[in-house]
This record gives sequence, C-alpha cells and structure tokens, in this order.
Amino acid sequence: MPFIADLDVFDLLPLAVTVILLVRKNPYSHGSQEWQSLRICRVGLALAFWGMGLGLVCYALALAAFILGIVGIVKGRTGYGVVVIVLSVVLPVLGTVFDLYDLLG
Repeated sequence: MPFIADLDVFDLLPLAVTVILLVRKNPYSHGSQEWQSLRICRVGLALAFWGMGLGLVCYALALAAFILGIVGIVKGRTGYGVVVIVLSVVLPVLGTVFDLYDLLG
C-alpha cells in the first residue's frame, strides 16, 4: 500500500498552510518592524498547524508556536499573535483526540 493513501486531513492541512504561507509575499519593506512581526507570526502559524497530527512531537511544536505568538503580540501583531496562540493550544488537542478516536475506533 503506498504511503500517500494513508494520509488524512491532519497530515495534509499543515502542508497546505505551509505552502500558502511560503507563496504569499510580505508587503512590508525587508527588515522593518512590520516585516519581522508578520514573518514571526507566519512561522508561528505554520508551526501551530504542523503541531496538529504528529503525536508527542506536536506539543513541542505547539510550545514553539505559542512563544512565537507572544513575540508577535509584543512586536505589534496583536490579532495575528492571538490567533497563533489559540491555534497552538487547540490544534494539538484536536489532533490528539482524533488520533485516539482513530486508534480506539
């Protein structure tokens, strides 16, 4: 059985989010405060989504995303930082619940 047939939405969604965030351009000038804060929040968002379905590794990625969300808030991206923080808490729990449901059922 090929590996790709065993992928589910929790494996493909982080990849899709990462590709979207890599393709999107940063509208601010390189090196400015706005450019740095947007980049930090985008990396945190990608880490939050990658922390969705990787077992115990997801909690390490979620912690990194949580910290980047706080840094994003401090650097001026309050809304984006809050979204990163909330997703870094919710997505690993959702992924763990899905993995347990898949394992038991």
